[in-house]
Amino acid sequence: MGGGPDDPNPGQRNICNIAWRSGTVPLDWATGVVVPLFKKGDRRVCSNYRGITLLSLPGKVYSRVLERRVQPLVEPQIQEEQCGFRPSRGTLDQLYTLHRVLEGSWEFAQPVHMCFVDLEKAFDRVPCGILWEVLWEYGVRGPLLRAVWSLYNQSRSLVRIASYDVVLLAPSSLDLQHALGRFAAECEAAGMRVSTSKSEAMVLDRKKVACTLQVGGEVLPQVEEFKYLGGLVHE
Repeated sequence: MGGGPDDPNPGQRNICNIAWRSGTVPLDWATGVVVPLFKKGDRRVCSNYRGITLLSLPGKVYSRVLERRVQPLVEPQIQEEQCGFRPSRGTLDQLYTLHRVLEGSWEFAQPVHMCFVDLEKAFDRVPCGILWEVLWEYGVRGPLLRAVWSLYNQSRSLVRIASYDVVLLAPSSLDLQHALGRFAAECEAAGMRVSTSKSEAMVLDRKKVACTLQVGGEVLPQVEEFKYLGGLVHE
């Protein structure tokens, strides 16, 4: 990856070059933050949300560089019917083609049977092993394949807990104590601290169940209702 006199960020270029030569990337580049996006339906149903992963800016720059190197190898081999994830093509091309087919079939009285197929969690279910096989078949090999593999080899996703009001959920008091302990430890490491005077425990169950939680040796009170983000939550 060369630079010139107008190179806006030589530091970024140098890091990308190191990643390319070594076949490894900083862990931060392979770490994404998952953000839920509402699709349709009931907002209370988790399956009605689609998760997207926000990547670090340097990692996205490096990914785009690799994409531009992969594209000339793969593009000539992709079937003409595919418009997704290809340059200068998009959904309008597919819609136009479908409308033309339907108009022609209607004009010549030819029936058309259609099945609109949606893949369940398509991106989540793709086995990475198959990706490497497909890239190899398309001619992506050597340092380029190793560079792409390095982004996925140590990839991980995080979910950020934000705001001052946090609710931790677990199926049992033991699991909840474990989660609370980890959360409190992370807060301490970041210079924050759980307020034991304002934190409370609650159990939603058909029968009365005790939930004894501790933070730093202090027991949190168990209540029957709690005001969370402006709304009242009852047992």
